[in-house]
Amino acid sequence: MFLNSLIAKKKVLSQEKKKGFTLVELLVVIAIIAILATVSTVGYLGFTKQAKISNDLTELTQYKTLITANTLDGYKYTTVDTKKEYTLTYTTTTTGHALNLTLTAEEELSNDDLLKQVIEDIIGEDKINGGNLLITGDGNHKSVTSIAYYHHYDADTTKGSVIWNIAEDTVTKLA
Repeated sequence: MFLNSLIAKKKVLSQEKKKGFTLVELLVVIAIIAILATVSTVGYLGFTKQAKISNDLTELTQYKTLITANTLDGYKYTTVDTKKEYTLTYTTTTTGHALNLTLTAEEELSNDDLLKQVIEDIIGEDKINGGNLLITGDGNHKSVTSIAYYHHYDADTTKGSVIWNIAEDTVTKLA
């Protein structure tokens, strides 16, 4: 009788112990949840960056249209400080397209800042939406060879996320 009561007690205790999860089982479930969260976060970040780059592509295409429309007949720009007048003209040649800055008073420009000012004036600084334009000149600072556009979410801000190659007249994604 004593033996039967011990066996019955042991069965009751073993049944009570099996009601919960072991520590190993809980750790496995937590590890699986952590892996799933990591994978979904990485995937989400990739999609959001691509969506932002696609938005940049749309914006730069709109800027291209605005710049070419305003410069076909020559866009007049007068500097605030020196009151000199410049004309930015978009032309099509047999070798490609060009966006050239013509100076009324011939002078050598030291950098592409004036080109950027003229282009920002055409677009309107308020329309650039927190992004940045990277103007690439031809070396003499009188012609624009490309305009890249990017927002601050880009890791490599030296190339932009989208670029307008003016000679080829193409707007493409870089990232």
